Amino acid sequence: MKTIFAGASILALAIATPAFAQSNSSTIDQSGTSQEATVNQTGANDVSDILQSNDDNTATVNQDGTGGNLSDIDQTGIGNGATVTQSDLVTDVLGVDEYQNESDIEQAGNSNTATIVQAAADFFDPNTSAVFQNGDSNFAFVDQYSAGNSSTITQNSGQNTADVEQGNELDPNAGFSNRSAITQGTDNLNEAYVNQINSFFNESDVTQNGFDNTANVDQEGDENDSAITQTGASGLVQVSQTGANFGFGDGETSSTVNQGGVSNEVYIQQVGVDNFSLVNQNVVGGDDSIAHVIQDGDGNESTINQTGTENGAYLYQGGDDNTSTISQSGGNNNVATVLQFSNGNSSSVTQNGSGNTATVTQGTGLDPFAPPAL
Repeated sequence: MKTIFAGASILALAIATPAFAQSNSSTIDQSGTSQEATVNQTGANDVSDILQSNDDNTATVNQDGTGGNLSDIDQTGIGNGATVTQSDLVTDVLGVDEYQNESDIEQAGNSNTATIVQAAADFFDPNTSAVFQNGDSNFAFVDQYSAGNSSTITQNSGQNTADVEQGNELDPNAGFSNRSAITQGTDNLNEAYVNQINSFFNESDVTQNGFDNTANVDQEGDENDSAITQTGASGLVQVSQTGANFGFGDGETSSTVNQGGVSNEVYIQQVGVDNFSLVNQNVVGGDDSIAHVIQDGDGNESTINQTGTENGAYLYQGGDDNTSTISQSGGNNNVATVLQFSNGNSSSVTQNGSGNTATVTQGTGLDPFAPPAL
């Protein structure tokens, strides 16, 4: 067992000014064999705790700034690696007494890799990040800039990848108060990527309990919410929401996807404000279905339900305050296309058989799903 306390050294006190006095604390406890731990704290009010048991774990912590960062790494498995880099912009001129960046890494499985970078925080809120890797051979990366961002990654199965970026490294004031949660549970080989940059007050939740699924979330607008649940295998979900839902009278843009079955695909793009999209795809069975949703206007609502096999649903709402419902229940090889270009339209398509085709066009415009002209 090794315990290290790094306080205010004589040299540091000799060169410190009254506004910048070092008072960092570092504790390292190691048992087992071939453990490695490195801590660099060059700012003030930083606290680092590292616990390593079992064998061949590596931990590196770099903390800077004057407002204070908190890092807690627990590695009880074998062959894990953890890297934490934290900084802040607080000068403590207002007597702020809280950690500006907080990170927790717990790796009970084996051969996992976790990297957390939280660069800039200010007087708004601290950045917080937690990574829990209980399975084996998982990868988790978190990169957060500016203030008030929160990220939680939980990987209980193996060979999963999670990647979260929130904020903008080149502009610390370009994004804050985003929240992301990724849970990869019962099966292996899932991938989840969340990119919330130049945005404010976005929320993303990804739950993957199936096998070999991929989820991509790209939210660069403001006050966008996304919830993805994948319980099948080899599914793909891509969500892009860029609406600036941040002003008087604006609601939140919301996207929810529940995906089961095998090899199903969902693509959602919402550009306007106060839009709502719900896709339930083969939650109780059915494979190889596709659902595309594009909502460019404001205040649109869409619902797509698919429980059959090889069904296709394509929806575009370019006007405002439109509603659309597409239900493909039990049958196979159905295709439904709904195009609503103007405002205040309502459409409902229900396909219970097989091999059916339905097309609804309200208003005039270009079909975004049509193949390009040769």
